[in-house]
Amino acid sequence: MEDFLFHQYGGLAPSDLGDPAPHFLGNAAPEHRHAPNDATAVLGCLCGIWECWPLFTRITAAPGSVTWSAFRQPHRPARGYLAIGPFVFPRPVYEDALAHVVHLAEDPLAPRGRRMANTWHGEFPWQYLPASKAHPSPGTTPVRTYTPNAYGLHDMAGNVWEWTSDHYAEPQRHPDPAPQACCAPGNPPRNPRVGLPDHGNAAAERFPRRVTKGGSYLCAPNYCR
Repeated sequence: MEDFLFHQYGGLAPSDLGDPAPHFLGNAAPEHRHAPNDATAVLGCLCGIWECWPLFTRITAAPGSVTWSAFRQPHRPARGYLAIGPFVFPRPVYEDALAHVVHLAEDPLAPRGRRMANTWHGEFPWQYLPASKAHPSPGTTPVRTYTPNAYGLHDMAGNVWEWTSDHYAEPQRHPDPAPQACCAPGNPPRNPRVGLPDHGNAAAERFPRRVTKGGSYLCAPNYCR
């Protein structure tokens, strides 16, 4: 059993010290005022109780032994920020954040000042500002008029729309509400398409009309607003 346990750990190998007199010093006199300068030798720890191992390695600090705090798994890196070591930033994080904000604020239609597609410039529909000499007036443009994107594709435009959960309704003036708690529900919301109260009724949800927000790259900013 001892041979089996010996091969299961990487600590000190057990050895026979023979006569312990040359190794263990001391006598029956009280030792509470004795200086801790006596040379001793410690046997290897072979026990089935796991708590023995961390205490043993901390006391001996033998070459080749491993403590819990210094353990590193050989087949995969340790996890947790403490295993990474001290955090050293090559430059202040604030400057990185500012640079990222500038990148996010870059006009997606004209990165680095280059127009990528035929869009409306100015106040729609009465004012049109020429985008370039190649496109001085509103209307269609020949294919490959504008610079391709990073994928080599020309005239790419997209739409970004948000379909909200609010029911669509035409603007209207409401009479002064009757006194009630600020958070008390009033009339149930109505589906404008079929005019039925929206309480999960199948008929009311047959054609739900909800508010959509956004616009295409062809829309002028004032039109989207």
